[in-house]
Amino acid sequence: MYVCVCNAVTERTIRDLVAEGYHTLNEIQALTGCSGTCGRCHDHAEAVIEASLARPASPVIPVIDPSGTSLLLPRTA
Repeated sequence: MYVCVCNAVTERTIRDLVAEGYHTLNEIQALTGCSGTCGRCHDHAEAVIEASLARPASPVIPVIDPSGTSLLLPRTA
């Protein structure tokens, strides 16, 4: 879904940038232009950033094998 129509920035783009380490709207705006033209997307962009920071980028399931070694397995849907 588009967050910023003026600059064609999608929720996925913002989520990907957050996963890469960009955690503020100012950082994302510098890279994408999001919220830099008319500003109507500001609140939506902030909400996507906050939601992305609230959940892990790569969910994993901790598993202990019989030897006692902890393994992290990717979570499947």
